[in-house]
Amino acid sequence: MTEPTMLGEGERAERQRRRRFWGAIGATAVFGMPLGFFLGRSAGRNQGSMAEAFTGLPPSVIFGLLALSVIGFLWGCWYFLKSVDEVEIVDNLWASTAGFYLYMILFPVWWMLWQAKIVSEPSDWLILFLSLGFGTAIYLFRKWRVR
Repeated sequence: MTEPTMLGEGERAERQRRRRFWGAIGATAVFGMPLGFFLGRSAGRNQGSMAEAFTGLPPSVIFGLLALSVIGFLWGCWYFLKSVDEVEIVDNLWASTAGFYLYMILFPVWWMLWQAKIVSEPSDWLILFLSLGFGTAIYLFRKWRVR
């Protein structure tokens, strides 16, 4: 029979920090789910057309859904930053800076090439997802390789 382990102050603080961390991630996801579900379902009914996703809804409902999602996301970000340690903040700063730099480079270069009629018009969504993906890759690199 094993004896119950006595947790020290540091272990208790780490458990509490981890609980806050995953609570912030979960709460942020929950705020985004209703809007994401609604848009996905609407787009599916309209054969993928997001332009028609809000057809027939009063503007107040659309505004309310968007406001709820944005406010929830901002609250989740604030709560996340409040619940993590300085190492996690540094990793997030590196990742967000790298993603932002990629966006600052990629969009103007693509736009200039488009203006010179060398490539097609810049794709906002592709540039956004490439920037987010790059930032995520830098974050994961820092989490698993640097430490």
